Amino acid sequence: MAESLAEAVRRDAANLLADLRQGAWQPSGAEQQLADDLARGQWDSHWLRSGLRDQPPAVMAGRLVAVLHPAATVAETAGADTDAALRQLRVLMDAVAPAL
Repeated sequence: MAESLAEAVRRDAANLLADLRQGAWQPSGAEQQLADDLARGQWDSHWLRSGLRDQPPAVMAGRLVAVLHPAATVAETAGADTDAALRQLRVLMDAVAPAL
């Protein structure tokens, strides 16, 4: 059975979080700023897409955007897979952009 986009986003967010915790990935300053900005908003497709708009090329080529970009599409759907994917993404964002 093919993996759904929501399952892929959940898996990719979990993998990126594991890499962050293990020191295998460190967000750039621009990725950190993006995470800070997104962590404060509503987690819907509009919020994610507007947060990704007009980002510098270095951010758009980064690993964080590779997870966030498909998450905007996932956020348009309802269901348990979507909820799990967005929860995992929020855990990642909280780890990248811890509360001040």
